Amino acid sequence: MKLSKRISKILEFIDVNDKVADIGCDHGYLGLGCIEKGVSFLQNIDNKKGPLDTAKRNLKDYEHENVIYTLCDGLDGLHENIDTVVISGMGGDLISQIIKKNLSKALKLKKIILVAHTKVQFLRSEIMDNFKIIDETLVEDNKKIYEIMILNPSPDNNYSYEDIMFGPILRTKKEDLFIKKLNKRLDELNNILAITSENEALIKERIKIMEILK
Repeated sequence: MKLSKRISKILEFIDVNDKVADIGCDHGYLGLGCIEKGVSFLQNIDNKKGPLDTAKRNLKDYEHENVIYTLCDGLDGLHENIDTVVISGMGGDLISQIIKKNLSKALKLKKIILVAHTKVQFLRSEIMDNFKIIDETLVEDNKKIYEIMILNPSPDNNYSYEDIMFGPILRTKKEDLFIKKLNKRLDELNNILAITSENEALIKERIKIMEILK
């Protein structure tokens, strides 16, 4: 089965020895990629029976004791073996809620991989007190650019406004997709300025910051 560009990029940050939980596993495609990569333990988690059953069917050829399925919300039923969690396919506000609900479990993990479809800046601001962003990248899939962030538990991180808005690592890497996304946002802001003077000072300040980042 050919995996999406988004899932393939996530898999680049998963190691063979990781014990992985896919939160909101949906059809189990990330789990399939993990198994094919040779991860030592996999937990597929979803809060709906339908998607979990679909994941079971898609992974039926890989049934063994190190591949398990759990019907629960977020990290509620996280297996004690898990050291790596992937949360993807949902908004940044929901991802934040999932982590905060079981913060003590999240803080014991070795690695957390997050892909928020919306409210990425909000998510960064919510996790900064308890987690350090150790890597970030971008991937374009079906004409949408996704931001992928990798976290380690770490308190008292000092992120600037620019770090929250654009990513502490993304803005230093300046990958091609980062510049592409930045230019798109600049076009949107300039178009807004052309038709209204509302919040003009704020918009101009953001444009100035973004031009510097380029």
